[in-house]
Amino acid sequence: MKKRMLVLLSLTLVCLMLLVGCGKKQTVTGSGSGETDVPEQTETTKKNDKKTKAKAKESPSPAPSAAATAAPTVDPVQAVTEVQSGEEGTWEDVEQAQEDVMENLAVSPTGNWSDRNSSATMVVDGDGSATILWIQSDGSAYFWTFTLTQDDDGTLHYSDCVKQIQSGNQPPRVLYQNGTGTLTIKDGSMYWQDDIEDSGSGCVFAKES
Repeated sequence: MKKRMLVLLSLTLVCLMLLVGCGKKQTVTGSGSGETDVPEQTETTKKNDKKTKAKAKESPSPAPSAAATAAPTVDPVQAVTEVQSGEEGTWEDVEQAQEDVMENLAVSPTGNWSDRNSSATMVVDGDGSATILWIQSDGSAYFWTFTLTQDDDGTLHYSDCVKQIQSGNQPPRVLYQNGTGTLTIKDGSMYWQDDIEDSGSGCVFAKES
C-alpha cells in the first residue's frame, strides 16, 4: 500500500514538473535571448506606428500657391510712358527718324527733278554728278554743278559745287567754287540746302516720271 502511494506521488510530481516546463516554454521566446514574447496587440500597434511615420516622410510638403510663385506684373502703359519721357527724345521722334532714313534710302536721287515753285530743274546722273539749272525772267541762267556723296541716313552732301552764270550769247562765267550743301529726300520730294547763298530756300523738287 505504501509503495503504491509512493508511485502515485512520484507520477504526480512528474506530471506537475512537465506542466510547469510547458508553461515556461510558452512564455520564453525561441531565440534564446531570455526576453518574453510581446503580446500580439502591442506588436500590431508598433507596426501601425511605423507605417504612419513612413507615410509622413513620403508625403510631399504642400506646394506654394500660384499667387506666391507668379512673376511681378509690369504695367505696359507705365513702361511706354517711361520710354516716351526719356531725356534723349520721345519714342515718336525715334520712329520718325527711322522712317526718314528708310525713305531717303528707298527713293533713288538719280533722274530728273523739277522745282514746284520756280523754273529750276535738277539732273542727277548715275555716277553722282548733279547739275541744277535755274533760268531767270531776263533770260539769264544759273548753273550749279557738283558731285554727291550719300550718308548712311540717305542724306546727299556735296563740297565741290561750282556756280556759273550765262547771259545771252556770252560764255558762262564762274561766280564761285568749292561750294557746299545738301540734298534731302523727304515725303518723296528733294529739298536743297545751299550753304553759300541759301539759293535752295523754298525749293521743293519733285521727281519727273
